[in-house]
Amino acid sequence: MKDEDIYLYPNPSENILIIKGLNKNEFYTIYNILGEALIARSTSNSEEIDVKNLSNGLYFLKLDSGKTFQFIKK
Repeated sequence: MKDEDIYLYPNPSENILIIKGLNKNEFYTIYNILGEALIARSTSNSEEIDVKNLSNGLYFLKLDSGKTFQFIKK
């Protein structure tokens, strides 16, 4: 599977994020714009990631495989 086949939605998000296109469980970390790690967990394809407790703003979700997504929490 190519990196282009993996995507994050909805963006912007209010409560949940979903990563689509994973073919195995992946460890991820969510960082704020200062580079501080806020959430670190494992997810599988189409599993919901809870972001409702994050403050509104810009964040980065990085998969251990190296792919990084930028998303907005509103």
